[in-house]
Order: sequence, then structure tokens, then C-alpha cells
Amino acid sequence: MFKKKTTLLYQLSVKDSLTQLYNRRYFFDFLEDTYLSSLRKQESFTLIFLDLNAFKLVNDTHGHQEGDRVLVSIGKIINRHLTPGDLAARYGGDEFALVFLKVNQDEARQRIDQLADELNHYTDSLNHLDFYVSLGSSDNQGKNLKTILDTADKSLASDKARVHNKQ
Repeated sequence: MFKKKTTLLYQLSVKDSLTQLYNRRYFFDFLEDTYLSSLRKQESFTLIFLDLNAFKLVNDTHGHQEGDRVLVSIGKIINRHLTPGDLAARYGGDEFALVFLKVNQDEARQRIDQLADELNHYTDSLNHLDFYVSLGSSDNQGKNLKTILDTADKSLASDKARVHNKQ
């Protein structure tokens, strides 16, 4: 009984209650551990940031219940693109972070493209909602942790600008 409650409390402390993805705090702990492990083992990983642009309008126009439904669906789509050992987290309200382990740049790009395709297909199917997905990424090769985060963030900003200009 005590072990069950302890396990439940732990899960509540590391998971986002809505999407059931990990939370931001757990993500940073995982990323730091992954980075240090990658240095020791000389293994690669890729950090991905994902943002639902103009998502506030979904909540403002259709209500938070509809917004929550979409966030849960996005979380499920993200989970389908993880392999054992990978991690996905709800980074903020409409922002997510993923870590793909033991992938080279080509493998990561292929998985990111597949994820983007499925997310875009999903958002396109929501005719009554007007938001779009942007993704940014960085591998760990030759970078310190701050640079990995900054590179993924700049890549996300670049994708946001590209997608916004197409709108």
C-alpha cells in the first residue's frame, strides 16, 4: 500500500496531469543526465522543441475544454513517435520538448519529419481551429548543453517565421 502511494505521488510530481507527458522540471533533469551520459558513452541525441502557434485563439474562441482536448491529442501523437528511452515533455502551455536518443542527424531528421507530417495532418483535420505547429531541433554533437538548448530554440524560431510567412 505504501509503495503504491509513493509511486503515485512520484508520477504526479513528474507528469503533466493533462497530457500525461513528463513535466518541464523532469525534462530538464532528464536532459542534463542524457547530456552527461552522452559525453561518457560518446552517444548522440537530438533535442526537439515543438510549439503550437496561435493556440491561444483556440482557447479564446472555442474554450479551454476544446483546447485541452487538442493538447491531449497532440500528446498522443508525440508519444507514437517515441522509441524506448526517448522522452517527451510538456514544456509550457502549448510547447513541448522531446529527446530522441541514440540517433544520428539523418535518423533524427526522418523522425522529426514523420512527426511533423502527422501533426500537420491532425491540425489540418481541425477545420474549425486555426493554429499551426513549428518544430526546432539540435543534435548534441560538439555542443555544450546551453548551446544545444539555444540551437533548438533558434531553429524553432526560424521554423515559426517560415511557417508564419506561408500563412
